[in-house]
Amino acid sequence: MDVYINELSSTVRTMDSEALLNPQILERLSQHIVAKLKENQRHEGAIKEERQMRPSMTSRQMSTWE
Repeated sequence: MDVYINELSSTVRTMDSEALLNPQILERLSQHIVAKLKENQRHEGAIKEERQMRPSMTSRQMSTWE
């Protein structure tokens, strides 16, 4: 099957390599990274807590869990 393209358009964005060193961009990037790290730590903590062994108890015993 032959395909013919009569017109092709594209968008090219150029940027100065020094623009990535802009203090505002670096601040936003570092905030994003810290937020992701904290989210990952919370997730790992939830998984660890979920996998912990819990003591069995009868209906007459009081729970010591929080």
